[in-house]
Amino acid sequence: IRCLDEAVGRIVHSIEQLGIAENTLIIFTNDNGGLTEEVNRPWRGTKNTTFEGGIRVPCVFRWLGVITPTSVCKELMHVTDLFSTLVSIGGGSTKQALPLDGHDMSSVIFEGKKSQRTEMLIEATGSVRLPSMRSGQWKLVGEALFNLQTDPYEHDDVSELHPEIVIELRERILALSAERPPLGDLSHVMDPALPFVYGQLENASTPEEIRSHVEKARREQQQVWEAGTYPWPPPPQDGQITYEGDGR
Repeated sequence: IRCLDEAVGRIVHSIEQLGIAENTLIIFTNDNGGLTEEVNRPWRGTKNTTFEGGIRVPCVFRWLGVITPTSVCKELMHVTDLFSTLVSIGGGSTKQALPLDGHDMSSVIFEGKKSQRTEMLIEATGSVRLPSMRSGQWKLVGEALFNLQTDPYEHDDVSELHPEIVIELRERILALSAERPPLGDLSHVMDPALPFVYGQLENASTPEEIRSHVEKARREQQQVWEAGTYPWPPPPQDGQITYEGDGR
């Protein structure tokens, strides 16, 4: 955390030293949740899962004189919305032949208006993860249904109580998945989908400890994990990170 904090601080300091802070929008966000449930609590799940702990991340905006410091926006937003939003801020146009996945959220961020996003495709079909989607208060993870309004931490599967919602979201996932262009030359697709490590030379000499963990993940990741469990090895209880001051 200290290393990350100092790295971000260097960027912010440089912007201020250049005198462009009032004309610069800084966005700090992440691509997924933490590796273990300990760091994601109270949210369920981990990185590489479609539970909230695996996909819900912080997104911090800083723009001096435009965004009120310490203000909080709780509206639904997806990372694909950033493109449309930034184009709008810059005065550009997002008109094109094919529709964009993202929405312009500038009025949400700067004026406090409601988000126009009502649904979010989290994982399409044909992935190593469970097909998942959120629509309003409902979220489908594989065949498990959660009401995020009353159960934000995804403990109670209510699919048997609302089979019509399950069918509706499942059909919506299939429809959106069908919009993807064909993969084309399959020789360019990663095979296996979850390699031991990246790189042919590295894969040829993968340590047995890593190989066994990855093989176990391949077998077990296509399932709904119980709350409090995850497919990753436990973190060291007495581990420490040595900060070198140069990003390492």
